[in-house]
Amino acid sequence: SVDFYHKDSPDLCDKIGAELAKRMPHVCLLTGANAISQNRLSKAFHDEIQRNDESSIPRVFHLAPVGYDCGWGFGACLDAGRDMEERRHVLATLADVCISIEGGPGTVDEMEKARMAKTAVVPLIRTSGASGGMFGAPAFSRPERVPEQVWDLLADELASTVESANAVVTVVESVLKTAAEKRAKLMAATKQSTEKAIEVM
Repeated sequence: SVDFYHKDSPDLCDKIGAELAKRMPHVCLLTGANAISQNRLSKAFHDEIQRNDESSIPRVFHLAPVGYDCGWGFGACLDAGRDMEERRHVLATLADVCISIEGGPGTVDEMEKARMAKTAVVPLIRTSGASGGMFGAPAFSRPERVPEQVWDLLADELASTVESANAVVTVVESVLKTAAEKRAKLMAATKQSTEKAIEVM
């Protein structure tokens, strides 16, 4: 969407982006180059990274169909598929974890693709839209290592935006830690390493 629909969404995007950069400055952030929540969160992440290390290598990548110009002015724009459906498939399969904020039918499609790819999804339920279960969006279970009280903050509209943003980042950290452990076991024989990636829906 090009507009926010929930009053708390802009502040949540700002806080999540900044907190991700503070706690996980070495991850890559992927966006679909077209939604306001993606722009706002990734810009906050980018700005926080640059504030602490202006020489930092690019950490934000906007994936878009061939010929599409996101024009956001920060991060790197990359071609990903011939159309939006192919781009959603690429995003869902590249990321280790997806964060969803608000969202419409396109987000639901991306959620389904992520689920098929066994990619974890962290839905900020309190922002409504697809993240809140609208448009036939699938429900996502709490990851095994995430405390119930942390997961519940994703849906709690009475929680402060700081609490909910911190909860999102805590869930992401837990998912990435689990993914890294699984990857380490798979890569042990060849001693290869890979970057972690987070997608913003």
